[in-house]
Amino acid sequence: MSLTVEEFWGFCRDLTGDPSDDDALHYLLYDIALSPVTKESRDGYHFYWCCPLNAIPFANTSMDGAHFSLLDTETDVQPVILVAPDAFENPYVVVGESFYEFLCLGCVHGFACVAAMAHRPSEMVKYLEGDPDRDSANETARERVKQAQWLLEKLRERFQLHPWQNVGQRLFELQEEFLDAIEIPPEDEDQDEEL
Repeated sequence: MSLTVEEFWGFCRDLTGDPSDDDALHYLLYDIALSPVTKESRDGYHFYWCCPLNAIPFANTSMDGAHFSLLDTETDVQPVILVAPDAFENPYVVVGESFYEFLCLGCVHGFACVAAMAHRPSEMVKYLEGDPDRDSANETARERVKQAQWLLEKLRERFQLHPWQNVGQRLFELQEEFLDAIEIPPEDEDQDEEL
């Protein structure tokens, strides 16, 4: 299915009951860790040390600067990446070949656990695959999802979203295919001199 970020936001705006109320939209999506980044606020995301030069931020997670961006690959394919500024060793995770595939990844558990991929990939893969042995580290993600089941169900119905079957394998494939397409910003020379 072909789906744009704008179509998604439009549907969510309609769910709020007041399509012109940005606060209502933010409040609706906060519990699934997918708060919209407006065109006006996109430039603010490029101050993060690791924001790719070819990334277009579309949603923030409200968690330590972690946000989701479309990657401009200069082709018809626009993968979605997680950018996690506080994951210094590996701030990038490709989380969908398209916006639609990305939504499928979080359509059952929400997107807080997708955002945690940069820090705890193995644990989050198990969680997303429905591993019943979930520890207390996932309590925040579970609470958000519990409060947001109504919204996730509406999204699954409207956009025909289906959860990924083999999360670990698919994530591996996505890293192999798209990770090298990320245009990493140059290191700040002034910062290096200060160290």
